Amino acid sequence: MNSKKPISIALVMLMLIASLAGCGKTESTENPSEDVKPSDNTAPVENIEIVEKTDPDAETGMKDGERFEATILLEGSEEKVGYEHAISKNVGFELDFEYDSLNRVTESDRERFISVFDTAEDAWNYLDVTASAQSADTVADAFTASLSNDFNSVEKQPLTLDKAGDCVYIVAYDAKDDSGKMQTVFVVPAADGCRVAEAHFTIESAEGFGARFGYMMNTFSPIAK
Repeated sequence: MNSKKPISIALVMLMLIASLAGCGKTESTENPSEDVKPSDNTAPVENIEIVEKTDPDAETGMKDGERFEATILLEGSEEKVGYEHAISKNVGFELDFEYDSLNRVTESDRERFISVFDTAEDAWNYLDVTASAQSADTVADAFTASLSNDFNSVEKQPLTLDKAGDCVYIVAYDAKDDSGKMQTVFVVPAADGCRVAEAHFTIESAEGFGARFGYMMNTFSPIAK
């Protein structure tokens, strides 16, 4: 696959995904808790908002597995989606994920949210969330360095999530193997280190799964393990 041609569109979408995580409402195979892999570039963001969230318990706390509906902006149109609240005591976080688009896979050291069109063994569109005892800055620097081995362009910038507050956002694109794969990484500070959410998708799915992962991360919040 020739990944060069659509790169400009895909990069715009990645910056758009960052805005999904940082503007209010109207989200890997390597384990950062061990030796995390991850230049210093900045990319602009653009405002995109959740149009409506019909969650009566949003401010009072939700239970693991609780479901609700929301309307989001996706590819220029409003789309009603079904969310499920996920609480992971092992990793130490909670977020909302689209249960119609993603399957939740719980492992001892991570939570995975995998496209319903992929298999767990060979997934292209998925979000991995892990924990690290290291600081967010240390982990972000390690990821940036590691991703530079596989991608021609790796950009890092500060970002503010609605629920979690300040974090580090990394965008990796233009894969060196011309596979069309892309990756975004959210490194969120926590009291015991940080939480790392790695979103994997492709140029073709940046406006779909890439954007959906951005919305999910805007609901992300670290909790005590």
